[in-house]
Amino acid sequence: MESIQYSCGSGKDKGSPQPNCALPASLPLPVGHTDRPAGAGNMQGEAHPAIAQPPFSTWITIETKDGRFRYWGDPDDEPPWDELEAPVPDTRPSQQQSRKQRDRFKPLTLGEIAELPPPEWLIAGLVPEDGLVVLYGEPSVGKSFVALDWGLSVAEGIPWLGHDVRQGKVVYIYAEGARGLRRRSDAWLKAHDRVDAPCFRAVPIAVTIPDPGERSEFVKAVRSASKHPQLIIIDTLARNFGAGNESLAQDMNGFVKGCDDLRAEFPGATVLVVHHSGKDQRKGARGSLALQGATDAVFALTRSGGGLSLANEKQKDGEEALPISLRLVQISLPGGATSCVVQSAKAGPHAAREPHEDPRPRETDKGLLKALTTLGPDGARLAEWREAAGRANDTFYKSRDRLMEAGKVRCENGNYFVVETSPGPGPEEVQNRSSWMKSRK
Repeated sequence: MESIQYSCGSGKDKGSPQPNCALPASLPLPVGHTDRPAGAGNMQGEAHPAIAQPPFSTWITIETKDGRFRYWGDPDDEPPWDELEAPVPDTRPSQQQSRKQRDRFKPLTLGEIAELPPPEWLIAGLVPEDGLVVLYGEPSVGKSFVALDWGLSVAEGIPWLGHDVRQGKVVYIYAEGARGLRRRSDAWLKAHDRVDAPCFRAVPIAVTIPDPGERSEFVKAVRSASKHPQLIIIDTLARNFGAGNESLAQDMNGFVKGCDDLRAEFPGATVLVVHHSGKDQRKGARGSLALQGATDAVFALTRSGGGLSLANEKQKDGEEALPISLRLVQISLPGGATSCVVQSAKAGPHAAREPHEDPRPRETDKGLLKALTTLGPDGARLAEWREAAGRANDTFYKSRDRLMEAGKVRCENGNYFVVETSPGPGPEEVQNRSSWMKSRK
């Protein structure tokens, strides 16, 4: 006879049939059975005295090489092989799934941590892959123009102001209506000599991100369009927040969890949230600090003179980028309509930021140069230089970038050297500086 395993009653006990298996009250009786012993059994598998001794019938699950089968009968009797219906789906996690679940929480050694891959960029040096990013600013400052510019650049795979871009599909939740988005996208296509962006999709209504049901419907809609987005843009937080209070950490944590769930549904995707600043913009984005604490990158867009300034306030796994000067340029559209596109304040839409060839001397830069000089002509490792400079990490790195871009400091094999003033830079210095600049883009 074929080797089988039995379980009966609640289905929790495995092995040989047990006479005291209970009849779970929640299970239906098979066709033709109309009587159920009074008080028979419960989901805990407790037997009723009235049916404690066989013969009696209950639901039995057996496991064979052909699968798991369920039938109504006496555990002491031979299974009715000819009457067994289709196998019961096995919902228990497989060994591979169990191993993956265990690996999620595997403690790593310092050596294993050192071997982890470096962070990848969606927009080099600015927007990380697989991250939560916030772009905030006061109303009507141009946040949506920047978000759309990022999204269409990713969808088309073109550099953004000199920053390399990884091309991918983009889904833009634009809760302020489709008409405005159409004008802005038409202006972008015209400015970039394109007729369409096939990898870009927009959802012109709000999606309540903290609501699991509505979020699930959004995920289904995206998948039905055969899309696995690399970038999901939520514009704005307020319109997609629901009835919660942005100032309450509990409600903001619900929004953050919704964003994390979207990233889990589309592994590797970045979620970009467009948000408003508070009444005092110097204090950052509006609402609970729970949002900023959960982000991988934060950008603040402010008015600066006749243009805009994009400041990178946070990069969790990298160095903050230098501020970028922008401007909104008006584009004429058919029918007399107009809209704007984002451009560098220095040149056209594809222009890279120019290096600071001769920056104004700053006290911080002078201090870093002096500290590096005192470490000797053999140069110094980054940690040694930072310790000798005695500056906060953020201040140190920004000053180092200015000195490197100005050609006053060079890096060779991990050591930093002061570039001596001479009649002109040598070939090695020029090549070293050029390689560093390319790695920054």
